[in-house]
Amino acid sequence: MKTSWYNIKSIFLFNPTERVWQLPFFLALGIGFVLSVGAYYERIDLGLIAVIGVMSFLYIPNTPMYHRMAVIMCCSFGISLSFYSDF
Repeated sequence: MKTSWYNIKSIFLFNPTERVWQLPFFLALGIGFVLSVGAYYERIDLGLIAVIGVMSFLYIPNTPMYHRMAVIMCCSFGISLSFYSDF
Protein backbone atom coordinates (compact mmCIF):
# COMPACT_ATOMS: atom_id res chain seq x y z
CA MET A 1 0.00 0.00 0.00
CA LYS A 2 2.86 2.38 0.77
CA THR A 3 4.46 1.91 -2.63
CA SER A 4 1.24 2.67 -4.49
CA TRP A 5 0.69 5.80 -2.36
CA TYR A 6 4.26 6.86 -3.08
CA ASN A 7 3.71 6.38 -6.83
CA ILE A 8 0.51 8.43 -6.79
CA LYS A 9 2.16 11.14 -4.70
CA SER A 10 5.14 11.33 -7.07
CA ILE A 11 2.84 12.06 -10.02
CA PHE A 12 1.72 15.34 -8.44
CA LEU A 13 5.17 16.39 -7.22
CA PHE A 14 6.56 19.62 -8.70
CA ASN A 15 10.28 19.32 -9.32
CA PRO A 16 12.48 22.41 -9.60
CA THR A 17 13.60 23.30 -13.11
CA GLU A 18 16.05 25.70 -14.68
CA ARG A 19 13.79 26.55 -17.61
CA VAL A 20 12.31 30.00 -17.79
CA TRP A 21 8.57 30.44 -17.38
CA GLN A 22 8.23 31.80 -20.92
CA LEU A 23 8.99 28.43 -22.54
CA PRO A 24 5.65 26.73 -21.75
CA PHE A 25 3.78 29.96 -22.53
CA PHE A 26 5.26 30.28 -26.01
CA LEU A 27 4.92 26.55 -26.62
CA ALA A 28 1.19 26.77 -25.86
CA LEU A 29 0.94 29.86 -28.05
CA GLY A 30 2.67 28.09 -30.95
CA ILE A 31 0.56 24.96 -30.66
CA GLY A 32 -2.63 27.00 -30.38
CA PHE A 33 -1.75 29.06 -33.46
CA VAL A 34 -0.92 26.01 -35.57
CA LEU A 35 -4.08 24.19 -34.55
CA SER A 36 -6.17 27.32 -35.15
CA VAL A 37 -4.84 27.61 -38.70
CA GLY A 38 -5.62 23.93 -39.27
CA ALA A 39 -9.14 24.42 -37.91
CA TYR A 40 -9.67 27.53 -40.05
CA TYR A 41 -8.88 25.58 -43.22
CA GLU A 42 -10.85 22.57 -41.92
CA ARG A 43 -7.73 20.38 -42.01
CA ILE A 44 -7.14 19.42 -38.39
CA ASP A 45 -5.08 16.46 -39.58
CA LEU A 46 -2.48 18.80 -41.09
CA GLY A 47 -2.61 20.97 -37.97
CA LEU A 48 -1.79 17.96 -35.82
CA ILE A 49 1.14 17.07 -38.07
CA ALA A 50 2.42 20.64 -37.77
CA VAL A 51 2.18 20.39 -33.97
CA ILE A 52 4.84 17.67 -34.12
CA GLY A 53 7.20 20.26 -35.57
CA VAL A 54 6.29 22.80 -32.90
CA MET A 55 7.09 20.23 -30.22
CA SER A 56 10.76 20.33 -31.24
CA PHE A 57 10.78 23.67 -29.40
CA LEU A 58 10.81 21.68 -26.16
CA TYR A 59 14.36 20.47 -26.78
CA ILE A 60 15.96 23.91 -26.43
CA PRO A 61 18.90 23.71 -24.00
CA ASN A 62 20.17 26.70 -22.05
CA THR A 63 23.27 27.24 -24.22
CA PRO A 64 24.54 29.86 -26.70
CA MET A 65 22.33 30.68 -29.69
CA TYR A 66 24.42 28.83 -32.31
CA HIS A 67 24.16 25.63 -30.27
CA ARG A 68 20.40 26.01 -29.78
CA MET A 69 19.91 26.45 -33.51
CA ALA A 70 21.86 23.27 -34.25
CA VAL A 71 19.92 21.26 -31.64
CA ILE A 72 16.54 22.48 -32.93
CA MET A 73 17.59 21.69 -36.50
CA CYS A 74 18.62 18.15 -35.54
CA CYS A 75 15.47 17.55 -33.48
CA SER A 76 13.21 18.86 -36.25
CA PHE A 77 14.97 16.70 -38.80
CA GLY A 78 14.65 13.64 -36.56
CA ILE A 79 10.97 14.23 -35.90
CA SER A 80 10.29 14.74 -39.61
CA LEU A 81 12.28 11.65 -40.55
CA SER A 82 10.45 9.49 -38.05
CA PHE A 83 7.10 10.77 -39.32
CA TYR A 84 7.84 10.12 -43.00
CA SER A 85 9.58 6.78 -42.53
CA ASP A 86 6.59 5.19 -40.72
CA PHE A 87 8.57 3.62 -37.89
